[in-house]
Amino acid sequence: KKPYGVVKVGIAYDSNALLIPDDEILSTKDRHGSALYSLDLNVGYPIRLEKDSRLDIVYIGQQRSHDRGAKLVDFTSNGFAVDAKKRKLIGQRAVLFGGRYDLRANFLRSELFSLVNRFVLSADTSFWKKTRTHYYARLGILNYGPDGANPDVSSRDGVRGGLGVTQYFYTRNLKTFFFIKGEGNFNQTRGDNSIRQGALARLGFHTPLKFLKKTAFDISTGYDWGTYPEFISASLLEPADREDSRWDVYTGITHQWKPNVATRIFHRFINSQNKNDYFDRTRHIAGLEMVFSF
Repeated sequence: KKPYGVVKVGIAYDSNALLIPDDEILSTKDRHGSALYSLDLNVGYPIRLEKDSRLDIVYIGQQRSHDRGAKLVDFTSNGFAVDAKKRKLIGQRAVLFGGRYDLRANFLRSELFSLVNRFVLSADTSFWKKTRTHYYARLGILNYGPDGANPDVSSRDGVRGGLGVTQYFYTRNLKTFFFIKGEGNFNQTRGDNSIRQGALARLGFHTPLKFLKKTAFDISTGYDWGTYPEFISASLLEPADREDSRWDVYTGITHQWKPNVATRIFHRFINSQNKNDYFDRTRHIAGLEMVFSF
């Protein structure tokens, strides 16, 4: 029993922090890149620790800062989590059950932006040799600030949830793996324009680099799709056109200097599309981060 934690400190180039549309005619703001400074801090303590179960309390902190005009989206988050795990034998199969509750307060430019209560239930087991199957269900209760002149249309307050499964396949030495993830999700909000139904899928691969000791390579790609069945148009946009999709690709190389110190270089490309061109935008985030654990 002792405290543990992970600290990530990074700097990156963000090509579109303000999420300006690709079509320059649709925005009055100039599109330019900015520096993105990030800090993530997770500190935990096992308040109960037994052979087949544990209960942890965790502090969660996050900071995102930008330079130039992108300071409009400087973001801070603080909160805590209670995380429980229990291993049980079901027949001859071991299953690791998990339950987690998060409470986070999010701030935009130092002003309260949202309060989020999140619940996650999970189960991990193995059906075949050198595989792992992870099931999960998540439910978030979100409360934002002012809802505008017409809360029944514009409010984003409400519930977000999802059901998903991730399947991992490992090589003989268990150091290289491939995964595939699928999820169905929904937003049930107070405002009709934010009610959403969707699904996402993700593929990923992790492997050590044999020609560089203590170095690993990661790559993953995902697709997220959603539709808004209750959408009410306040303009010429047809309600049926409020459908969005997002595709992204992530690559990263991590070098482990010591057991508790690592450096990672990464790049993420994000392409967001919609039948309404105003939501069409691309974004590149590339940079370096240091990871410390204790």
